Amino acid sequence: MRHLKWIAVLIPVVMFQSAISGQSEIQLEGVVLEAVTERPIGGVLVTAVAGEIKKEAMTDPQGRFSIDLPGAERYRLTPAREGMVDARPNRLQTPHEAGIWVQVSGGTKIPAVTLYMQPAGVISGQALDADGKAYPGTRGSVSPMRYTYDDNGKKILRLVPGLRYGNSPNGRMDEKGNYRLYGLQPGDYYISASGGSNASMFYPNTPDEASATLIHVDAGQEVNLPLITLPAAKTIPVHFHVTDSDGKPIANSGDLRALEFHFPQGRVLLSGDSLSLFAPPNPIPLPFDRTISFPPGQYDFLVGLVNGSNVYYTSLQLNVSIESDQDLHLSPGLRVTGNIKVQDDQGRSKEAPGLYCKLSTDARYVQSPSASSALKGCLGSSFSPGLYRLDLGGMPADAYVASAESGGKDILADGLSLTADADLQIVVKTGGAGLNGSVKNSAGERITNAIVALVPDAPLRGAGVFYRSVVSDVNGSYQLRGIAPGSYHLFAWSELEGAAYRNAEFMKDFNDRGLPVQIQGANASLDVTVLN
Repeated sequence: MRHLKWIAVLIPVVMFQSAISGQSEIQLEGVVLEAVTERPIGGVLVTAVAGEIKKEAMTDPQGRFSIDLPGAERYRLTPAREGMVDARPNRLQTPHEAGIWVQVSGGTKIPAVTLYMQPAGVISGQALDADGKAYPGTRGSVSPMRYTYDDNGKKILRLVPGLRYGNSPNGRMDEKGNYRLYGLQPGDYYISASGGSNASMFYPNTPDEASATLIHVDAGQEVNLPLITLPAAKTIPVHFHVTDSDGKPIANSGDLRALEFHFPQGRVLLSGDSLSLFAPPNPIPLPFDRTISFPPGQYDFLVGLVNGSNVYYTSLQLNVSIESDQDLHLSPGLRVTGNIKVQDDQGRSKEAPGLYCKLSTDARYVQSPSASSALKGCLGSSFSPGLYRLDLGGMPADAYVASAESGGKDILADGLSLTADADLQIVVKTGGAGLNGSVKNSAGERITNAIVALVPDAPLRGAGVFYRSVVSDVNGSYQLRGIAPGSYHLFAWSELEGAAYRNAEFMKDFNDRGLPVQIQGANASLDVTVLN
C-alpha cells in the first residue's frame, strides 16, 4: 500500500537526537516508484537529514537506493528529480512537505522503504500594470500560496514551502510580464502577483486575499491563467522624523538595526507581513529622518525599533493622501526579568545551558529572533504592551514546564498581559513522561507520515508549552517525550496544514473524537486512529 504523505508546515516536531560518536552505521534500502504506474524511477537524488547529519544516494535504473545512516536518529527522507515531485494518495487534497520520517535505532535493521513520485504541475500566465506595462526582473514576481496554521494555531496565507525559483521562493516575470511557476504538487493554490510592495494583486484581480480564487493543479498539468492586472504604482512620500518620546536621541542607539512597519491584513503587503527597512550599511544613529512612499490609503500600524535586546515602539494612524511629514516618538518597551529554574524529578537543581524563553503574540508587532538573536531570551529584554504566550527553546527532550508565574499569578493558562514591567519565575522539570504507539486507519493498517498531537485539556488549551506533536515514521509508529502530568486528548490526522490542532475553530469538529489520556508521570503506550 502506498505510504501516506505528511501535509504540514512549521509543525513543532519532537526530534530525538543523540550523540552518534562510536555508533555503527545502519543500511537503509529502498526504491522510488512512479505513483500511478509504479514503474521504477532512476536518477532520483534521495536525501536523509537529521539535524546536521546529511546523507545522499542516487537511484539506479531500477529505482533502488541504499544509504548508510548513523543511529540512533530520526531522519527525514526525501526524493528529488527535475520535473517530478513527491506523491501522496489521491484522496489527500493538500500539497505537502516531501518525504517520510524514518527512525533509526542502533542495532536494529531498517525495513526497506518505498518513495513515490509523480510529474510536477505548472501554473503560468502574464501580469501587467494598468497601463499594460510589465514589472520585469527583481521588481515583478508571482507567488503560489496556501493557507496554513502557524506554530500558535493562527490561520494565515503563506508561500508554499520548499519551492525555489533560483534563489527566490517567488517566480519572476520576464520583460513581457510572463511567469511560469513549476515544480507544483497536485492540489489547490492561491496566486499572488506583485510589482513591488506598492503594487500587489491576488488572482483574479483582487487586492483582498479573502476574495482570491483557488487554482487547482493535477499531476503533470499546466494551468494557464488569464491576465492579472496590477494596480498602477502610484505612491506618495511620507517624511518620518524618528526620536524618543521626549523628542531626543535614544541612548546607545549605535546598535539600532531596523525599523519595522506592520500593516493590517490584506493591506499593501501580503498576509499582514512586515516591511523592514534595514540600516544601510551601518547602524542608524538617532534621531534620524527617513522618507518612505506608500500607496494612497488609511493605515493603522505599530512601529517597532529594535536596539539590541531593547524595543522602542509607538502606534501610528496614517492617512496617506498628500505628501506629508510625520514625527515618530518612540517609547521604551516594558522590561521583562526573571529566572528559569531546572530541577530533576527529585527537586534537585540541574544545568540546562541551552534553555531560553520566548514570548509571542497575535498582535501585529512581534518581537522575534529574526530581528535580533538577543530577543530569543525574553528575560532581560523589553517588549511593547500586549498579551503574550510563553514558550521555551532549547528544552531537554524529557523536560516540561512545571510552573510559570508573574507577580504570583499563573501565566500558563491565560498568558502574560504586559501593562508594566514584569518578573517571570519559571520552573522546568526533567523526567517528563513518554507516550508511544502506532497510528492506524479504520482498517487497522499502519499509517506513515500521520500527524500525532497531544492536546492539553481546558483550562490549558492556550498553553503552548504543554502541546506535544510528532509525525509517524515509516513503520507508522510515534513517540512523544517530555510530557507534563495532567489531562490530555490524543489526536492523529493523515494530513494537516501546520499546527491546526492549536486553532479553536478548527478543533470544533474534532474535540469529542480524541482519545483521553491521563499522564501521571509514567511512560504509556496508546494506539491511535487517524481522523481523516
